[in-house]
Amino acid sequence: MSCIKNQNHVSAVILAALIVLYIANYIAISTAYAFQQYEELLLIYPPNYDIYQLTGFGCSIERIFTKFNIALALCPAKTMYIVRELGLEAIPNFNISLDATFNSFKIYRSVNQIGAEEKDIPFAWSWAVSRVNADIAWRYLGVSGYGATIAILDTGIDPTHPLLYNKLRGWIEFDRKGRPVCSNPRDTYGHGTWVASIAAGGDTSTYIFGVAPYANILAALVLPGGYGTAAQVLAGLEWSLDPYNCTGGKLGIKPDVVSMSFGAAANYSNIFLQAISRLIESGIVPVAAIGNSGPHTTSNPGNIWGVIGVGATDFDNEVAWFSSYEDVEWPEPPSTWPFKELYPKIYRKPDIVAPGIDVPGAFPGGLLAIGSGTSASTPIVAGVAAMVSRILASKGFSGVKLVEEVYDILTSTTTSINVTGSGYGLVNAFKAVSKALDRRVNVVEVKVEPSTSTLWEEVNIDVKGIVEGIELSIYIAGVEVYRGIYRLNQPIKVRIPPTHIGGNDVVVIDRGGIYYGEALISIYPTIYVMPRNTSVGRPINIAVSGLGIADLIIIYIENNILTLDIANLRGSYLSQLFTPYLPQGRYNVLLVDLSTPNIRLSTSIDIVSEAVKNVTQIINRTEIYNYTNIVKEYTALPMTINIKQYYIFNATDYIDIASAYPNITIVNAIFRSIDNKKTSYSVINITEISSGVYRIWFKVDALEPINEIDGVIYIKMYIGDNEIVYPAPIKLLLEDPVKTDIRDVEKRLYHLNSSVVDLNIKMQNISENVKRILNNLSETSNRVDKLDINIANIERNISSYGYTASYVSRKLNDIENNIDFITTSLYTAFALSITSLAIAIIFTIYRRK
Repeated sequence: MSCIKNQNHVSAVILAALIVLYIANYIAISTAYAFQQYEELLLIYPPNYDIYQLTGFGCSIERIFTKFNIALALCPAKTMYIVRELGLEAIPNFNISLDATFNSFKIYRSVNQIGAEEKDIPFAWSWAVSRVNADIAWRYLGVSGYGATIAILDTGIDPTHPLLYNKLRGWIEFDRKGRPVCSNPRDTYGHGTWVASIAAGGDTSTYIFGVAPYANILAALVLPGGYGTAAQVLAGLEWSLDPYNCTGGKLGIKPDVVSMSFGAAANYSNIFLQAISRLIESGIVPVAAIGNSGPHTTSNPGNIWGVIGVGATDFDNEVAWFSSYEDVEWPEPPSTWPFKELYPKIYRKPDIVAPGIDVPGAFPGGLLAIGSGTSASTPIVAGVAAMVSRILASKGFSGVKLVEEVYDILTSTTTSINVTGSGYGLVNAFKAVSKALDRRVNVVEVKVEPSTSTLWEEVNIDVKGIVEGIELSIYIAGVEVYRGIYRLNQPIKVRIPPTHIGGNDVVVIDRGGIYYGEALISIYPTIYVMPRNTSVGRPINIAVSGLGIADLIIIYIENNILTLDIANLRGSYLSQLFTPYLPQGRYNVLLVDLSTPNIRLSTSIDIVSEAVKNVTQIINRTEIYNYTNIVKEYTALPMTINIKQYYIFNATDYIDIASAYPNITIVNAIFRSIDNKKTSYSVINITEISSGVYRIWFKVDALEPINEIDGVIYIKMYIGDNEIVYPAPIKLLLEDPVKTDIRDVEKRLYHLNSSVVDLNIKMQNISENVKRILNNLSETSNRVDKLDINIANIERNISSYGYTASYVSRKLNDIENNIDFITTSLYTAFALSITSLAIAIIFTIYRRK
């Protein structure tokens, strides 16, 4: 009995020790988890798999893309190996940016500031539209995107832009985990607005910017600020299958094409395969940029088999230096694939190319921007694919067959350029749409002599393979330069319209769009000045062509700047300027292209003696913007007026006037508000601070509440005996925005300091808590050490009781043996008794018989 009590005591001690060890281990594990690193994993799982079982390994399921069997999970770093052992494919939620497909923007000007058309020459025009013959498809086939819908996955969109107004049919925003965010349509970078307009912006006559200008647009914000994650892209692709708003309401519209002007460079993971597969099965054509990383690499998803991967070309139909290409060797091709029923191990990318240098498009705020990259090429192909897809869908094509047919038509109707990295060639909208419409096109040979030319020069167009007597039209850079009856073996003479440097497309087509041919002509820069003989202050017409798109230029006469301006979207500059005040003689007119430094053009002009009757008519002003001031050059006279970007009400300030002219005297300055606001104005002082440099000190007071106004200071001066009044526009503000910004910064610094103080207090509390935890852990460790000692003592006691236990065990065995013997004897006796009884009964029965 005493032994049993001791054993119970030992068991209780051991149980208590185990409980203590469990608590200590739990504390250690909790502390380790607090400092454990986590990572976002995209998990590809088989159908009917319970993805939530991963929560048992410390993972948190953040988003499930049910259409793709992909989940985004936040897991401890070590879980990656466990996940793979469970048979799941785990891929980090890698970043995707525009850096792989887009170079930079050059902001042009407001779309409302450009002349739409002049003498049948479009100036609100993109060379890319004409290069792929989209404008020819509009005119001769009547196809411009009606009924088609293009989904743009990008940085957002500005739906109020004039080129995109009333085109947006659906909007969604996703956070970095791919979860919908309720927001209003907006562009976080400008890139999304730009690519959307390249695909479907403008119209077919006034603003020629989009390939399919009457297509609808769906926009998903997946790259805020130009950067996003694979989860955001997956969310955008899943949304494209069945678009909805941020609350889950269905939009009831499905895209024909998904355009993706982004990619992950040198990425060959399978994360987008299921999404692309579902798009293809749903009859949605995926189009994606192949990347800007140069040869021997490509970007994902443009490098996926079945996605139309798009490369970039320049003005001369050469593959752009940055455009990626390679023979893709996919690491793990899927065993089944909808596109062409097979996913090959090795295939060529890109599939097709399109213009990708200096492509103009919309920019938020009603502006235009010029950009380069496969980002620009992608929406061009997307626009053509949308027009073709809509035609085929009307014929009954759907699903995989529709996507395959669009691909086959686009790649079989290209303009062949036979350059490495060009895929099947340069996309051709006219030929592709014609084939989709089952219209036969007879391709004719077109030869241009000479193959290089300049503005207004005459060239010969020789056409072979066409029937005599047919009415032909000839287009150069989107301008119809000839319309007439074709005569056999008679070259057609045409003149070069204003257009950009390098290769320009020449298209020959008959009225019915049956005979068609194309060629390139190279245009070189040139400058014309008319008239060549003039006098001081007289207008001269300057025509420049063969420049880059929106290049920044300066035009001089001797050392006088006539203008600092930018070329138009045709790479030309047409303007009327005024001759400066110069003595009689011949002068050099020089153009310097600041965007393309190797372009320097010159000609000459003769200035003859002629009295100037009204000096005020010869003033021409060019505005040059710098960081702090607006310098106004009055090139008719050697004079400069230095004006600040803004002035403040009720504050004394100044403007400076500098002139080398000896007989200029400044006598007064008068301020007038453009908005007719009530103000008072006073000239404090007019000082000649150095020879030929005057400073006018003035002050404008607001007589009513005014936050901001524009006004003009009219500077009255004499040039000899002639009175001149110079207008100098200025802006007046109620408060200095710099000081306002400083106050805002100070407030933010104050709040930041407060936050830092709060953070320090919280850190101190955390530090104290950590110390307490460490003390508790130390005490627990000491108790565990004591427990180890107690366990050792128990083991020794158990060892000392070993003999007694052995003796008792032997006795118990003896007793068990005796019991077995007695039991056996009893069974034997019982059996003998039964046997004897049976014999007695049998014997009795026998005797009775």
